[in-house]
Amino acid sequence: ESFPTLCSTTGGSITFCSGRFGALAAPLVFENIRAATHQWELFCYISAACSILALFLLAADAAASDPSGQDPYETTPCRKLPLADAEAGRMGAAQAGGRLKSKSK
Repeated sequence: ESFPTLCSTTGGSITFCSGRFGALAAPLVFENIRAATHQWELFCYISAACSILALFLLAADAAASDPSGQDPYETTPCRKLPLADAEAGRMGAAQAGGRLKSKSK
């Protein structure tokens, strides 16, 4: 899961709604183009051109955005102490509150 549930459902709903509007508009556009030009092939050419344009725009958007360079959660966290030191109970200066205890007397 890479998106929150609210964003995922909103995006799916917008996509579904856009498909519905396209299904409503396509027959009306087809009939108007056919009535104006007396040929139905023009609608197919326009639909194909719009589909190819959408593919180019999608490819350009994917090439322009590089999500791996922008996501702070994809980087390896910086660890000050190895796991063995942490399990043994030895703390570094950063975890001891900045206080260093000296054993020399």
